[in-house]
Amino acid sequence: MQDKKFDIAGPNPTMEERKAIDREYIGYLETQRREAISAALATQQNEKLRVDIETARQPAGAPLALIPTSVPLPVPRRVAEQRERAKHCAEDALFCTISKLSSAVKDAFASSPKTKSAARE
Repeated sequence: MQDKKFDIAGPNPTMEERKAIDREYIGYLETQRREAISAALATQQNEKLRVDIETARQPAGAPLALIPTSVPLPVPRRVAEQRERAKHCAEDALFCTISKLSSAVKDAFASSPKTKSAARE
């Protein structure tokens, strides 16, 4: 609101009339500003909804494969037998000693070169 000069054919407005005109003009400008802000917000919301609808229409893509990170490995049979023997060893020390001795003897004979050559013939 700058210095206004009224060039009208009738009498110039008084100070009270100028103040009333200024108040009305300020109200008009405020209404214009509110309408511009609400129009911008409505446009922004419509754009957001349009983007949301477009993303919802797009295919989801390939299905996700869930791969476990820590898979328990299968325990070999020999290891399982040794674990079972270890349980028995805690209960019966004589049984444990005999089983260790027999497995050592079996392993010694199995790895001996004479038994391998005899088994081949």
